Amino acid sequence: MGNDFHSLSQGVFVVPFQPPSNKAGPSNLQPLDEIYDKAYQHFQAAYDSYEEQFTAELLDGIRSWLDECDTPRPLKAPFEVQRLHIALVQGVSSALIPGLTSTTRHAVTVNGRDVSDLASATRAVAVGFLGEAALASKKAGRTPMEEVQRWWQGLNDRDPLLLHIQQAQLISATVLSELIYIMNLYPSLPFRLLLDVPSVGHFLSTWTLIEPTEIDLSILTLGRSRKRNAGVNAILQAAVDSSVTLLSVTRELAEQLKRDEETIGGGGASTLKSLKWLALQHRFNSPLAALAESEMTEQQLQDLQTIADAVKDGHRVPGGDIFALDSNPNLLTVTDPAPRMSILSSLAKPDTFWPITSNGVDASTQNSAEDEQSSEDEEVVTPRKSGRSRPANDYLKMSGQTTRKKRKPQPQAEGQPHAVNGGFVDLSTPQPFKETETLFSLWQSAGRNVNLWDWLEGFRGELTGAAKENGDDEEAPASERRSKRKRGDDDEDGGKPELSEEAQQRLHAAFIRFVEEARMLGLIALALRYNTSPPGPTFVPELDEVILAARPHPGGSSLQRGDLVEIVGPSGAGKSTLCAFLLMTTLLPRSFQLVTTQGGEAVDVPLGGRDAHAYLLSPASHPPLMPRIESALRAHIETRIAHTLGENNQRGDLRAPLISAAIDEQITASLARLYVLQPRPRAIGWTLALQRVRRPPDDHRTPDLVVCDGFADGFWPERWEEEKGDRRRGPGGSRVRGLPDAGMKDVWDAVTALRRDTGAVVVLTAQGLRPIPNSPFFKPQLPAPYPSPFAPRGADPDPPTAWPLNIQLTLLGPSRPLQYPAETTLVDALRSRNHPTLQVFDAMVRVVGGKGLAGTLAGAKWSFGVASHGLVPFTRDER
Repeated sequence: MGNDFHSLSQGVFVVPFQPPSNKAGPSNLQPLDEIYDKAYQHFQAAYDSYEEQFTAELLDGIRSWLDECDTPRPLKAPFEVQRLHIALVQGVSSALIPGLTSTTRHAVTVNGRDVSDLASATRAVAVGFLGEAALASKKAGRTPMEEVQRWWQGLNDRDPLLLHIQQAQLISATVLSELIYIMNLYPSLPFRLLLDVPSVGHFLSTWTLIEPTEIDLSILTLGRSRKRNAGVNAILQAAVDSSVTLLSVTRELAEQLKRDEETIGGGGASTLKSLKWLALQHRFNSPLAALAESEMTEQQLQDLQTIADAVKDGHRVPGGDIFALDSNPNLLTVTDPAPRMSILSSLAKPDTFWPITSNGVDASTQNSAEDEQSSEDEEVVTPRKSGRSRPANDYLKMSGQTTRKKRKPQPQAEGQPHAVNGGFVDLSTPQPFKETETLFSLWQSAGRNVNLWDWLEGFRGELTGAAKENGDDEEAPASERRSKRKRGDDDEDGGKPELSEEAQQRLHAAFIRFVEEARMLGLIALALRYNTSPPGPTFVPELDEVILAARPHPGGSSLQRGDLVEIVGPSGAGKSTLCAFLLMTTLLPRSFQLVTTQGGEAVDVPLGGRDAHAYLLSPASHPPLMPRIESALRAHIETRIAHTLGENNQRGDLRAPLISAAIDEQITASLARLYVLQPRPRAIGWTLALQRVRRPPDDHRTPDLVVCDGFADGFWPERWEEEKGDRRRGPGGSRVRGLPDAGMKDVWDAVTALRRDTGAVVVLTAQGLRPIPNSPFFKPQLPAPYPSPFAPRGADPDPPTAWPLNIQLTLLGPSRPLQYPAETTLVDALRSRNHPTLQVFDAMVRVVGGKGLAGTLAGAKWSFGVASHGLVPFTRDER
């Protein structure tokens, strides 16, 4: 389970990125983590074993169904009726997909989520069976099904074509009926349609538009249909057994989980989630947790070990219940969707559930009185300065303006709290659920995906804005406020007042409480690392300095989760070299143990890498990047080994067998975390490759970095015209179109989904083709909706707002002056003399929405070095 056991309230604030000074590597696990990890792995292994058995049984059933489809019927009808063979199956796991090819040679899986209309359905079928060869139908003017027919007729082995649709209930009945009708138009194609649905009965009730005479329907009654809740029973049977793992489940808890399964019907995944939540509660709120945190004597440790051994042997001893997970009355609220939806509605509109204000006045009465008063008042729109905060539930507030009412002065009783102005909260009179409503509104306006630091800053800005408008400005006389404005006492960020230490602690407590509750409710859908663990710097000092000046980060991380970095430049400017350097720093481990002599003591060699996974997408038309990555890895590891041995006053030959083998081992281990895809340089190729990265196989880890080298190769103007395809004229002058075109919109949707779902930093390289006169930058060449934030106004008709381009790096190429210019310093001359093989490359950086020079159209300048082994970073002082 790893870091999943750590409560989110302990990681609300952004984890500072601190590069290792002497040692690097993961922190030591807490004492009880191994017990809980082993227990949960045992539960998961029991469920996986059941899934494997069920999948094997299901594959046998699919083979039998396919054989029955090919078996001639004993009774023949007077006339032949073409019927499409369809099978319904319920509750299929993801392990079924790789095994479908064992039933027939031609098996394709399509997710119902990706089928929005008939065009996308037929395109998915054609691309699934033919791959990129389906694009040939665009020029020929053939439909996708015609292209599938031509492909199948050219095969020697004409096995059935099995089409497996996951989550078929997500496809509308109209689209599904049209797809079945289209398949029946091709009787020569032996289509077999396998529909995976969560409930067969509910799915059949929606089949109102399908003609029964067109289909031959079968329902595969396997596994779960004969053994109700068999997956849950397999998990609980392993959980109550304490002979394998020390942590077990009581009989009462097992019965409670069975009752919850009868109520909710979530299956094994829901039961595993409940056990994980119970283990989390037990990890921090149990007598065992209290013992682990206390200082125990040697005798107490021996007694505890004796109890643990007795429990593992199956004996009932006093104190053995400390290793058991018992029932919890709050368990159902974690998994039952009904209270989750109620709490979600209360977060959105808390006033509906809590009509009484803090001062004891009925909210409905108070609101009606305010409405009567506001009808007589004059509404004036005034601009309001705000820092990073942005209200989420009003258009004027989102545009930087707020409405203020010119009210008549009302008498106010002594001791009565001030009213709330502009929808903000008065810190002196906190209203029920107001902070929660503010946090929920900020999260909702961010598209349900928000960085925790921005969330906290927006929350603080909302409430400090209330203090400014209701505290200082209300109590200070008008003459004093005018004198302050004349003296210019307001801060540059809008005059945001400083909160007291007690108020800051209260805000932090409210924020932590809401984030923890939001995580339990499922509002925070992404992993914990997405919000609290930034990617870190680029390790190019000059570039990190400029980016951090444009968008400061408390942890010193110049990159953020979900960033889109565009690298533009001419040939030979260093685009591939920079990409190889970013991949190297991502793949390298933090450190490793080096043994220089046989039987000698190991030396810890810090490498400073992220020890993360990465993807490289590069078409065949682009020069390969793997040799550069391997060369950079070898050079960096050799340099760190030589530096470490020198610090420890040890001698070592890098060509020695032990050291050379250790270097090769680290290079192999680093490259094992890199997954390389070679898409076809067309829009459909990039779309399929990015979707593969978004949904990797089970044995692949979520990437931290995705590099698309040569991304713009397939979008040059002449290739873009080829991508559109030829248009043929049919009879009567009508246009005939082939396979629906896949353009930049499909690619951009895939990039956006990848950034949103994985939180990876995406790097795209583009060839600079058309330089802007009297400027170091290039004109944008990629078609819409690819963002061009620095293009002239109006160049992007529909600029993206939620996930735009973040950083643009324009590489200018090497500095090759014929002679030293007048402004050359002695440092530059000595540096070029001492490093004759090092070449300096100049570049520009522009940060969208950033501060300082990098946030302008002119951009900020930075430099890096390039040697024979790759990129060489240096600071401005070294330059």
